[in-house]
Amino acid sequence: MCLVIFVAVGRSVHGHNESLGGLLDTAGPFFVGLLVGWVVARAWKNPLRIWPIGVVICLLTALVGQIVRLIVGQGSAIPFVLVSVGYFVLTMLGWRLIFHLLNRISPERFRSVG
Repeated sequence: MCLVIFVAVGRSVHGHNESLGGLLDTAGPFFVGLLVGWVVARAWKNPLRIWPIGVVICLLTALVGQIVRLIVGQGSAIPFVLVSVGYFVLTMLGWRLIFHLLNRISPERFRSVG
């Protein structure tokens, strides 16, 4: 979900077409990166772990996403790389951190989730 929000906000801020096709075109490279990150991290085993699973997913989403963007001719400027990495760190690791902090406060409430 955080990836879709990132792409939708970015496209809106830069005045790009709001079509579903445009959204998918921009998000596609990052979805590839997200998939690579999940497979490499084997995230299905414990998707709530910050280290190494969350970190691997986050970094590979950003890195592979930028590489695929370059391959398909979408370009990749340094400020965009920095913004995307920062956003993915905040969102992909942030919710995991919040979960773990809440789990420390009230572990019995979150035991069935984690």
